[in-house]
Amino acid sequence: MGNVTNQNGSEIKLSDSPSTEDFTLIKGTFTPTEAKEVLMSLISSKISFHNIKNLRSYELNGKEDQDSKKKIKRLKKVRNKLLKVFENIDDSDVSVNMDSQVNIEFQVDAQ
Repeated sequence: MGNVTNQNGSEIKLSDSPSTEDFTLIKGTFTPTEAKEVLMSLISSKISFHNIKNLRSYELNGKEDQDSKKKIKRLKKVRNKLLKVFENIDDSDVSVNMDSQVNIEFQVDAQ
């Protein structure tokens, strides 16, 4: 299949079968306040990413990125649901175990 070079100049070897990498993004025990902060930060970052993607699409193509708009709407619903979950939890009574894996699969697009 060949190799591709990332922005840092590192080469990623790709074969005929998809290449996957697994990363632990979040793992540990947190107070509810810490857990809420980590999750809100992650969601805010994703919303910001899609806002920028949407703006870029509008500037380049004169139309909004509908996929990003849908994702922003879904992320805002998730954020509101999480805020409700953490709303009445006292840090002194509860700990929160969180474990989040990210699985990345590299595929070569057919030309």
